[in-house]
Amino acid sequence: MTQAAAVAWRKGGIGHSLTHVNALSFCSQAVQLGAVPALIALRLNASGFSITVLGIIASAPWLAVLLLSHRIPRLLARYNYRPVNAIALAISAAAVTVIIFASNPLLIFAANFCLGVGLILRWIACDSWIIDLAPDAIRGRAIGIHETLMGCGIAAGPLIIALFGSRSAAPLLACLGLLFVATYALFAIGGSVPAPMAQDAPTARSLRLISLMALAAFIAGFIETSSVSFLPVLSLQAHWPIASTLALGVFTLGGTLLQLPIGYLADTLGYRAAQLITAGVIVASAASFILLGHHFVPLLLTLFTLGGAAGAMNTLAVIEAGSSVAANLIAAAASRVALAYTVGSIIGPPTVGFLVAILGPASFPFAFATIGLAFCAARLLGRAQSSGVKTTLPTAVFEAGT
Repeated sequence: MTQAAAVAWRKGGIGHSLTHVNALSFCSQAVQLGAVPALIALRLNASGFSITVLGIIASAPWLAVLLLSHRIPRLLARYNYRPVNAIALAISAAAVTVIIFASNPLLIFAANFCLGVGLILRWIACDSWIIDLAPDAIRGRAIGIHETLMGCGIAAGPLIIALFGSRSAAPLLACLGLLFVATYALFAIGGSVPAPMAQDAPTARSLRLISLMALAAFIAGFIETSSVSFLPVLSLQAHWPIASTLALGVFTLGGTLLQLPIGYLADTLGYRAAQLITAGVIVASAASFILLGHHFVPLLLTLFTLGGAAGAMNTLAVIEAGSSVAANLIAAAASRVALAYTVGSIIGPPTVGFLVAILGPASFPFAFATIGLAFCAARLLGRAQSSGVKTTLPTAVFEAGT
């Protein structure tokens, strides 16, 4: 960090603000993606509802993300980070309260949809706030820490269930407690008002920039969700020398622990070089599945690095948003990153499932290698045409299709 940045860090209370935004995100993530989805599934299963009903209800938050993500930048531009996050927490608390008492699946679906509304409001608002707060010299590390805590938040959810059980209201009351802590953290943060949204005409350069951010986030969602869905099954089908739960655990551990090192790499080498390295790791990891999949230690390392690289594609997409767009369009870029990740999460499992059913387990890593190579090609082409100067991306680009 430069001397000027260090002075700004101390005098402006940036470290204090980043800490509280991270606490807000962690507590919210533990509720919205960690504990409540699993609790809903366990409660409905215990009540005798079919797996189809469980799947439909589980899709509700992601439906909210798809429908509303493009609206969040306008809300942030009009109301600022704190009010939007306050609304997100209030909606989430109301949804959890309904879930405590509800037994009707339609009511639970509606409450879970509202939880998704709180999720996407908080997701884009906090990502944008971190980008806005962090000085350029440490932005990669700041985002890496934030993404690491997001992974820890998801992991904390099952721990809440293990501690309180799933049959009583206790775990949901604990979730309300976490949302209260998140609210306290929110109101301990100093305000930061985003600039009004620009209304320029779209350009070819801006279209290239947003497409590369979106592609990176799409790949992250595609690989992460497909791996979570199929690693336990494929470890049995392919006769890997590790337990199915260990395979998934090592993958998710890599996705959590490697985000800060990736952020440091982006600060040191630039996000473009970090993206190329990360995509190369995805390709190499995919090749290792095929060549070394029956050896214990290489397989563990492969799963760990693949999980880290997959998560890093989303981390680097957020870093690119902060490095490539003007401050008044950070929220718009973050919303497209979130939307692209969600689309990848929806498309990934059925695509990989179809390939595995037709071509066998080897198609699982092959699909990842293909999209990793595609990103490398797109990144190299984009690098040849990009000067790296922060550009004001037109709002029209982000609002396309709304």
